[in-house]
Amino acid sequence: MTTNKAIVSAVVKNSPADKYKLKPNIILKKINNHILKDIIDYQFFADDKILEIEYEENLKLKSLLVKKKQGEPLGLIFESSVFDKLKTCKNNCVFCFINQLPKSLRKTLYLKDDDFRLSFLYGNFITLTNLSKNDVERIIEQRISPLYISLHTTDEKLRNFMLKPKNNKDNSLKYLKQLLKNNIEIHIQIVLCPDINDKKELEKTINDLYKNYNKVKSIGIVPVGLTDFRENLYPLRLFTKREAKNLIDKISQWQKYFKSEFKSNWIYLADEFYLMADKKFPSEEEYDNFPQIENGIGIARLFIDEALEEISRKRKGSKCRKYKFTALTGKLAVPILKQVVEQLKNKFDIECEIEGVENRLFGKNITVTGLLGGNDIVNFLKSKKINGTVLIPDIMLKDLSLFLDDISIEEIKSNFKFPVRIVQSSGRDFIQSFFA
Repeated sequence: MTTNKAIVSAVVKNSPADKYKLKPNIILKKINNHILKDIIDYQFFADDKILEIEYEENLKLKSLLVKKKQGEPLGLIFESSVFDKLKTCKNNCVFCFINQLPKSLRKTLYLKDDDFRLSFLYGNFITLTNLSKNDVERIIEQRISPLYISLHTTDEKLRNFMLKPKNNKDNSLKYLKQLLKNNIEIHIQIVLCPDINDKKELEKTINDLYKNYNKVKSIGIVPVGLTDFRENLYPLRLFTKREAKNLIDKISQWQKYFKSEFKSNWIYLADEFYLMADKKFPSEEEYDNFPQIENGIGIARLFIDEALEEISRKRKGSKCRKYKFTALTGKLAVPILKQVVEQLKNKFDIECEIEGVENRLFGKNITVTGLLGGNDIVNFLKSKKINGTVLIPDIMLKDLSLFLDDISIEEIKSNFKFPVRIVQSSGRDFIQSFFA
C-alpha cells in the first residue's frame, strides 16, 4: 500500500501537468514548499492557481512553476495513495481478525492498518487509539471527512480490556468529540462479542452515543468473526440464533425511536444477524441510503433488489444461455442466492445450482464469500460432479486473478475441464451472467 515516495504512474492528457510536460516515473517532492505525505496533501495543496513544484527525475532534483485555474486538477496519478509510512495499529484487541490468520498467507494480509487516510479514501475502519493530536488537527484543517471509526464500547474500562491500547493510552472518546464538534462526518462500527460488549453494555454504548455524540452519522453493529486459529487468544464464542433474534428485536425498538429523532434509523445491523435468526432483511428504505455499506451492512438487500429488478426487466423471450450453471459462494450467502435463482427459474428455462463452499482456509465458522481461498474452491470442485459452467464471484479475487492463498484463477481453469467464469458481485451482474 505504501512506497514512501510520491511516484507518478500516469499524467492525465491535456491536464496542466501534461501541458507543462511532466512525465510518469517522476517523484513529486513538494508543492509550494509543502512536503506531501499522501494523495490528500497533494489534492489539498495542488488546488491553488500558482504551484511551485519540486520533483525528482532521473535522480535529479528539478523545479517548475505551474499556472492553472483555481481548483483545476493538476493531472498527476500516483502509484500509491500514501507517500510516507502507513499508520499501523498498536492495539491487541481481543477480537482482532488478523491475530487469527493462518500462517503463510501473503505478507500484506498481516498488516494492521489504522490509518485515517485510508479510512477517508477507502472506507477502512480505524480505532482512533493510534491517532495523534497532530493527526486530529490535520483532519479538521483539511476537512478529511467522512471517517469510519471502530468504537465497540464507550465504557473506558471495557475499552481497555477489549482494545488493549499501547501503554493503556486511549484518547479516542476525546478525539471523537473534537472531530464531531468540527463537523467531521463520522460513521461508527461496533464489533459485537457475546458476553462482553452486548446486552446491557451495548445499551450503555448506544445511550452514551445518543447523549454525548449524537452528531455521529450512523452506527453499524457486526458480529465478531472467529477462525480456527485462535490458540492462546482470549476465548470468544459466536452468537446463537436466539441471541441474534433478540438483538434484532431490540435494535428494531431503538430504530423506531431514532427515526423520530434523526429522520433515520441511525443504527444498522449486519446482514449476518438476520441470516442467523432466519429473519427477513429490512426493506431498502430502512437502510436510509446505506450509510454503512462500507461495512457490508445492507449488501444482501441491495443484491436481492438489484437481482429481482433485473429479472423483472427481462422479457420472457430474452435469450438465455442454454447450459447448466453452478454458482459458488460462501455458506452464508446460499439462502440469498437461492431466493434469487428461484425467481429466475420461475420465469426462464435456466438450470443453476447454488453451492456453498466450506472455508478450510480460516475454518468453518468463516462463512462469507470474500474469505474463501483458492484451495477451498479446488477441494470443492474435486468433490463434486460438475456439469456446465462454474460461476465464481469477483470478491473472492484480488485484481480478478488471485485468491487469498495466492492460488490463481488460471490454475483453477487449467485444472478442470468445465468452463469457469468470474462474475461481478452485484445482483444485476449476477442475473446478466445467465443471458447471452
